Parts: sequence; structure tokens; C-alpha cells
Amino acid sequence: MQLPKISVITVVYNDANGIKRTIDSVALLDYQNIEYIIIDGNSTDKTIDVIQANSKIVSKWISEPDNGIYDAMNKGIGMSTGDWLIFMNAGDEFADKDVISYIIPFINDYDIIYGSMLRVSDTNQYITKGITSEHPDAFDFMHGSLGHQATFINRKVFEKTGNYSTEYELASDAKFFYDAIVINSARTKYIDKVIARFSLDGASTTNQQLYDNERKAFLIKSLGLSVYSRYEELYRIKNNVETAEAISLYKWLKKHCFFYRIIRFLRNHV
Repeated sequence: MQLPKISVITVVYNDANGIKRTIDSVALLDYQNIEYIIIDGNSTDKTIDVIQANSKIVSKWISEPDNGIYDAMNKGIGMSTGDWLIFMNAGDEFADKDVISYIIPFINDYDIIYGSMLRVSDTNQYITKGITSEHPDAFDFMHGSLGHQATFINRKVFEKTGNYSTEYELASDAKFFYDAIVINSARTKYIDKVIARFSLDGASTTNQQLYDNERKAFLIKSLGLSVYSRYEELYRIKNNVETAEAISLYKWLKKHCFFYRIIRFLRNHV
């Protein structure tokens, strides 16, 4: 049986060292049916030299100006032919050679499959899991998302949801996952395995406030300010309760009651 084709897409601009690490990571994968695409933003350093020197690994690449990282990612989607896509940007690496082989048994039952990320800096590293709910909802996206570099996306999800919005500079991946999962009911599977090593000097990490503001903006646009405010208050309440009984009560109320009733009850009893 033909194994599904996986398109690995890397966006890069003036990062010769980073693109070398990412290419080397792709080269080590033990999965054979891979299409590797690099979208370069018209780099002026040695990035192009690195790409050309690894022509046996790189399936397709372009180098031209773009209108930001999500415009570049959309170009990668347009150039790809894989059944599944994953975005591994310059400087990021697959955690192990078997990460793609590991997720293959799950692909027929889900639309989006994702794992954890190992976040790395010069002085620190730690694992983040992101949203791990079996059926993520809008509440999960209030202060969370999926790890983009750790997420495999079926092509059909893009066909149904559309490509990444270029309205936002940093949070369009979170918006895409919200639209795909919450609005369009994409089937998700969280796997408790580190998929990617993610550099902490990335744009969304170093500009956390802008990322948070953009996430708030698209959630308000989707939910409306009134509902968003209730979700935000629920989030704060949830993170302030301490006892197992209170947490259990909160979960029951969240499932069975209207949000204004939850807020009123918890204000009086927690």
C-alpha cells in the first residue's frame, strides 16, 4: 500500500544557520514519502547557498519577496502536493527521526494530528503540550493553541477552512486551528510525544503581547465581545479555584449551564 505523502514546508529569510539545521533534521527522517518545500523571502545572506547545496533533500524551493510569514506559508501550501502538511520553519527541527512514522497509524481517523514541542533557548529548554482536549472548543483557545511545528494537517482541512489569514502578523496559525476545529469540526488527535524542537527566539515568542492581542482580536470577531468576555471571566475563575471539588463542580457547570449562570454561581460559592 502506498504510504501517504507528507509535505514538509519551511519558511526562511536570512537564516543560513537555521535553515541548515532544519534541512539536516528533515534528512534524518526515516519516513520515505516526503516532499520538502522551502519558501525563502529573497534572502541576501548565504541561505540560498545552503538550499542549493542540499538539492537532494529539497524537493522544491522559491526565493522571492513576500508579505509576511503567513503569505509565505500559503505559497508553500500552493506548491505542495502532499496528503498531509506540516510547517517546520527555519531553525526548528523534528525531535526524532521516527516522528512521521509514529503518526501514520492515526491518519485515517483524524484531520489534524499533533504532539508536544520542546522549546529551546541558549540557556533553557522545556516541553509544552498546548491544547490536549479530546474535542477542543472555543474555551480552549482563550489562552492556548496547537503547537504549529508539532501539527500534521490533512490537505482537506485547507480545502474546507482556507489558507492562513494574512490579516494577522503572528497569530494566524492559532486562528486557522480555531476555524478548522471549532467552526469546521475538524477531527483532532493529540499524541503525547515530542514532535519538534522549537527555537525560543521565534517571532511569536519574542513578541508575546502582539500575539496575545491578535488572538483576542480574532476571538472577539468570531464570538462577539459579550461571549468573549464571559469566556475570559470563566478562564480566570477556573485558574483561581484550588480544590478538587471546586474544579469538578466547575467542569459540571461548564458542561450543563449557560455561562452567565456559571459566573453568578461561582461568584457566590467559590
